[in-house]
Amino acid sequence: MKTHILVPLAGTPESESVLKHLPRLARRGSTVTLLRAEMPAALEQYTDLSDAALEHARRYLEGVRERLSDLDARVRIVARIGAPTETILDVAHQVGATLILLSSRGRPALARFLFGSVAGAVVKRSPLPVLVIPAHAEVQALHIS
Repeated sequence: MKTHILVPLAGTPESESVLKHLPRLARRGSTVTLLRAEMPAALEQYTDLSDAALEHARRYLEGVRERLSDLDARVRIVARIGAPTETILDVAHQVGATLILLSSRGRPALARFLFGSVAGAVVKRSPLPVLVIPAHAEVQALHIS
């Protein structure tokens, strides 16, 4: 079975910190799908704002894909409008992902309790394996065989 890694990105350096781990995870012949989920806009201006948000997300993902040009895997991009957790799970199913790779910001426990965590919600609800890497983890600290 070929590996298909879904990498949701929030557009922050913390979310992008997982990219440095891809060379160890994405083998030759595997696929990496980069995902950016934008939150829905207010109803009055939904279409215009959603179109602009999707275009911004696509440009961002194209830039990330260019930075991954040395990766020995096929890199696809997906931009969607929707709540992050649901969008991640839906896209993982749609693209046939075999692994979801996320970063964790390491927020304090009270902040996680009050505001929740996308990574935590994905881990709880995903039928697929989910690898959550702390945003500041070093590459050599990740041992994958």
